[in-house]
Amino acid sequence: MLQVNQVKIRLQEGGVQFGCLQTLSTPGITEILGHTGYDFVMLDGEHGPLLPAEMENLARAAEVSGVSPIVRVPGCHSRDISRLLDAGAAGIILPNVRNSDEVESALNAARYLPAGSRGLSMPRQAGYGAMPMPEFVEYANRNLLFAVQIETLDALNDIDAILAVEGVDVALLGPLDMSAALGVLGEFDHPDMEAARQQIISACEKNGVVAGTFALGPDQVAPLLEQGFRFILLGADLIFLRQSAQQMLLAARGQVE
Repeated sequence: MLQVNQVKIRLQEGGVQFGCLQTLSTPGITEILGHTGYDFVMLDGEHGPLLPAEMENLARAAEVSGVSPIVRVPGCHSRDISRLLDAGAAGIILPNVRNSDEVESALNAARYLPAGSRGLSMPRQAGYGAMPMPEFVEYANRNLLFAVQIETLDALNDIDAILAVEGVDVALLGPLDMSAALGVLGEFDHPDMEAARQQIISACEKNGVVAGTFALGPDQVAPLLEQGFRFILLGADLIFLRQSAQQMLLAARGQVE
């Protein structure tokens, strides 16, 4: 049955939520992250090869390990969103946002009538028909976490209109793409990046939206919290794998005479 979206509830209560980016479609990774204590996993349907059938198993792994499965969808069209929600995603992150029209289109695809036009079915979240449809529709709309990823100059320039769209819960700054858009690729402490962060935070405060971003390491968390970010991506499965493998191999090779 439909799981209560604890991440959305905690954010509404003013809490801080930590997530991890998962690109590999392996349910065991989701379970590990859940048992580690992450609040949510950001399942990457934009850059990773995530399919609805894989989403089902990732959602099951998330449910049994107590972590919320939130998927970064490939686009704002209904075909990009509804099947992943039907498979069990507790929320969506819309990447590469450029204007409020795209946000409204994605929200329309993500929510059932009367709030949207998501097609009705008997998904696993509703027990494949065991849950009464009127009850499921109301619950699914209320339970959905909807985030927009702010990573383009168009989005930054239209930030107030984007965050004023009813139904947006989180504005997630994509620092890598935003730094590239600003012409300072990888310079996350550049004054232009700091100005972008402040502009997003101010727009979030004005529109009652939670500010989110990516932290490159735990040492970045305190400054981000102080600025007002409360939805924080900390780490990624591919980074963990590479760093751990590299550290272990270098330590072993260092013992070879």
